[in-house]
Amino acid sequence: MTEDIFNLLKKIASKGHITLVRPKYNNRNISIKQDELYSKLKYLCSHGFTNNISNKYIITEYGYSVAQFDNWNEYLVFQKEVIDKKIKKERLDFKISEFQIRTKLLPYFISGLSIILSAIALFFPDLIRKEKIEKPSTELNMQLESKQQDKSLAIDTIQTNMASQKNQEYVLKDSLN
Repeated sequence: MTEDIFNLLKKIASKGHITLVRPKYNNRNISIKQDELYSKLKYLCSHGFTNNISNKYIITEYGYSVAQFDNWNEYLVFQKEVIDKKIKKERLDFKISEFQIRTKLLPYFISGLSIILSAIALFFPDLIRKEKIEKPSTELNMQLESKQQDKSLAIDTIQTNMASQKNQEYVLKDSLN
């Protein structure tokens, strides 16, 4: 598509339509321009960019999507990328379906195994839970005991400091009397 046809498509996209009116008087220059415009619009109609309804050319959805790009080559590059992505998706879908065909019993095996494990956990909770709960609880007890020892040591230190301050106050009161 040439640049002038693409620019005409963008103009139609911005307005929504364009009306082709024949001039009332016969001027050769205007007739040539009108014929060029008509041939461009005919080209756009033949490729599905616009529709002709009694000399009113309305843009189609396809024409509007093409007009969103800066030029025709940019649109073609975009379409190539879209097609490449579709082909890649189809190849991946094909590989996935091949894998599903080869391993059609795998989902049943996994679900059966999960049912067995959940039944074991339901009927024998001691096998699973005791080992996991006992270890952290002993570690937690040790951490709590060490924190309590730290607190009691801090309280003892504060109490001895307070007692020494009281003794100093009594000594000062006695010496002043």
